Amino acid sequence: GDGYVYVAEYNNHRIQKFDSDGVFVTKWGGFGTGNGQFHSPYDVAVDSSGDVYVADTDNYRIQKFDSDGVFVTKWGSNGSGNGPILAPSSVAVDSNSNVYVADHYRIQKFDSDGTFVTIWGSLGSANGQFQAPHGVAVDSSGNVYVADTYNYRIQKFGIAHQLHTDGYTYEYSDTHGHTDRDTNAYEHIHAYGHTDAHGHTHAYNHTHIHSNTYAV
Repeated sequence: GDGYVYVAEYNNHRIQKFDSDGVFVTKWGGFGTGNGQFHSPYDVAVDSSGDVYVADTDNYRIQKFDSDGVFVTKWGSNGSGNGPILAPSSVAVDSNSNVYVADHYRIQKFDSDGTFVTIWGSLGSANGQFQAPHGVAVDSSGNVYVADTYNYRIQKFGIAHQLHTDGYTYEYSDTHGHTDRDTNAYEHIHAYGHTDAHGHTHAYNHTHIHSNTYAV
């Protein structure tokens, strides 16, 4: 990225932008439903081109802006089918500018213009199910990490969104013939996570983190 820091202010209904030293650069937003306005934005993500994606939670949508906060497009509505976004609590962008949204009890994937691509997950505690996921992140290999908040765990999914970890050993082969193995990943209390600019994934909780075994 460009080294800028973007902050979603939930209660002030706005986005603030700072440089890497914390110096204020710009801000945009305000309470409302119009383009560029927000109702309790919960998360923000930036793609490799510097475009900014905001989980506009209580407006049931994702909004996209350029790096200066100029509105580009939006998508989503209140609902439960493919494309509607009931409660977007987290947003992440992969190296191809695909957008992943943690939405109530599922993950939705869109392209950078908001066209629906795929969906997975349902309410529950089994592998691949969620209870109010509050964080989603993508690493440089395209693996997707979900902070499955009220199941007290992190779940990891491969490129085709197979369940890849969570107390089990799971293997899959990618299109290059590499086989990944992951064993006993994480157990969290009120879990959150993010991926940094170097593709490293960081997971947090209020008590402890269990590290995983991962080999390629």
